[in-house]
Amino acid sequence: MRTYKALPGLVLACILAASAAQPANGSIMYGINRIGSSAGELVTVDTLTGSATSVGPTGFQQIIGLAINSQGTLYGVDVFTDQLVTINRFTGAATAIGATGFTDITGLAFDSNDVLFAVDPVVDRLLTVNTLTGAASSVGFLGSPHLNGLAFDSNGTLYGADVVSDMLVTINTTTGAASNVGLFGFSEVTGLEFGSDGTLFATDTATDQLLAINKASGAGTSIGALGFGNVVSLALHPVPEPGTAIIFGSLIVCGGLARLRRRTMRVTATTAVAST
Repeated sequence: MRTYKALPGLVLACILAASAAQPANGSIMYGINRIGSSAGELVTVDTLTGSATSVGPTGFQQIIGLAINSQGTLYGVDVFTDQLVTINRFTGAATAIGATGFTDITGLAFDSNDVLFAVDPVVDRLLTVNTLTGAASSVGFLGSPHLNGLAFDSNGTLYGADVVSDMLVTINTTTGAASNVGLFGFSEVTGLEFGSDGTLFATDTATDQLLAINKASGAGTSIGALGFGNVVSLALHPVPEPGTAIIFGSLIVCGGLARLRRRTMRVTATTAVAST
């Protein structure tokens, strides 16, 4: 039987092409701009440079908290109407779910069980929110009455940003009690979110910058300007390894091409033998 040395080269070429198509970072960081002509606009944030890009208007002017559940649904809270909303990640358009029953929810975060936590600094409480109705329930007093952003790390620890004391805090999700970690070194840190690599990101509305936060000390380091003036919330959509899917799909196609090539070569070889 004849051996076709071109086949390994075809497979290798397919693997290289698929690998080149794999994005370096499949996750997408979202934010909400709160003031100016683009108030209430959903944006995406480049976590390498800090630069934000518009997705589209939500239709609500005072969305502050953002969070994405394990299914990829993006939620927000509009403090003007006190409603929980869902937000289309591709257009920015938001749809109201229902009233929270609290007047100033400024931070949202899902835990690993898709329980939605929130903070209301006016009443100084940690809350949980029913994502079907929007209704919020008190967990307990925070003892840190100026919290905005919320974010869970991979170990299940809940972090918050106190915009008056400029302090990173951790929050007990059973009692609601907040404990100081350390100063940011920036004066108006609001949005918090962990990246796929475990980096804690934040927004500073005083300087319009994306920050990286040391979760052990609270110290912030500037990454770059957001370019929108008042991005107050962050939420990460951890796309599940799109590059892997691309490579797998490409290899299936390449495998099909290789089989077709072998079949064609066999037919050609058989025909050549028959004609001699």
